[in-house]
Amino acid sequence: MADPKLVRSYQCLGLPVGASLEQVKATYRRLARQYHPDVNPGNQASHERFIALNQAYTLLLEHLSAGTQGHPPVTPQVRVEVTPQPTPARPPLTREEQEFKHKFHVQWRTLLEQGRFPRAVALLDALGERLPQDRDIPTWQAQTYQRWGSHLIDQGQWDKARSHLKKALRLDPHNRHLWQEVNREFIRLDQRINKY
Repeated sequence: MADPKLVRSYQCLGLPVGASLEQVKATYRRLARQYHPDVNPGNQASHERFIALNQAYTLLLEHLSAGTQGHPPVTPQVRVEVTPQPTPARPPLTREEQEFKHKFHVQWRTLLEQGRFPRAVALLDALGERLPQDRDIPTWQAQTYQRWGSHLIDQGQWDKARSHLKKALRLDPHNRHLWQEVNREFIRLDQRINKY
């Protein structure tokens, strides 16, 4: 029978008992980003969940690392070889689409510089409908919401700023530079709130 602490740790991560080290690491990274205090400032439930995730991850890491050094795992696992299906290549943009995208990009940059954030969002939404396969558009949308959130902090609209910063992270969750920028804005937001 499995150790109850291990069972609870797997449950905390939402994984079945005996999940692989790779599954544990991937799930932990995803949940840690979701519940990180910098992403959820002032949210005590998220902070407690983040602590629980860290404790569960540490215990599972120790257990699974020991299992790879000759100790038997909690539950025997059956390895199934799965051949990943190649992701279909996205067709390159035509010359006309590239020109269209460039024109929108110039307009978007101008709107950002002018602080016309709602118009910039609408412009990118239209571009996304025209070029749904383009990977740059979610990044630009995330940058727009990050800049808009920063502007809202300056305006004292803190709840709206927090919402926009979170939306930026949802739009481009794998962009490390964006995470750093948003983290700085959350720190600045907390400083502003604590001042009053």
